[in-house]
Amino acid sequence: MASIRGSESTALTIFAAVFLTLRRYIQFEGKYIMTVHDMDKARSTYDSFMGTLKWTVPLICALTFIVILLIAE
Repeated sequence: MASIRGSESTALTIFAAVFLTLRRYIQFEGKYIMTVHDMDKARSTYDSFMGTLKWTVPLICALTFIVILLIAE
């Protein structure tokens, strides 16, 4: 069996920490709930992330294309 190394171990550690933190915040008497206020914050965060993603992905593609052209010369 291969051992977990480097980034895989870090990713698992981060995932576990996030999961345990979220579980603590949304657990209420054994039931998992999400309040409307939390949903508004989540939606706001998601909307801002997607808005940023809409212009950064084409920018990264353009920069990558330019770098490939420079390397190809």
